[in-house]
Order: sequence, then structure tokens, then C-alpha cells
Amino acid sequence: MKYSIHIGLNAVDPLKYNNWNGWLNACVNDARELAVLAARAGFSSRAILNEDATIERLKLEISNAAKILKDGDVFWLSF
Repeated sequence: MKYSIHIGLNAVDPLKYNNWNGWLNACVNDARELAVLAARAGFSSRAILNEDATIERLKLEISNAAKILKDGDVFWLSF
């Protein structure tokens, strides 16, 4: 089995980055495109974007992957 998770954030909390405005260009588009490429390559693929990309959601997704993947399977995480 091949399983992938692609995270895309177009903004981050400015308070966590010394008041930098937090805007990122095209990260959501990149995550979507990587998910499509992964699916074409036979991965069970998902994109987690913006507000959905919480630490709780990421822990859940990675935990779910760990439950279904076996020795010799492939896991791809992009951020």
C-alpha cells in the first residue's frame, strides 16, 4: 500500500513568527497538486488545507496511517 498526506497552509499566525504577516503564496495549490500526483502514482492520497490542518487533525491522520500501513508499505508526508 502507498499512503500520502499533503498539508498546505496559505497563512500562519503572525504572533508565532515575530509579527511577520504570515502570508504564504501557493502552498495550498502545491498540496493539492502533490495529492493529485500521488494519486496518479497509486497512493491513497489526501490534502489537508488551511484551517483543517490543525495539530489534532494531523495527529489523527498520521495515527490512522500507522494503523493501516504494514512493513514494506510507503508513507509520503509533504508540508
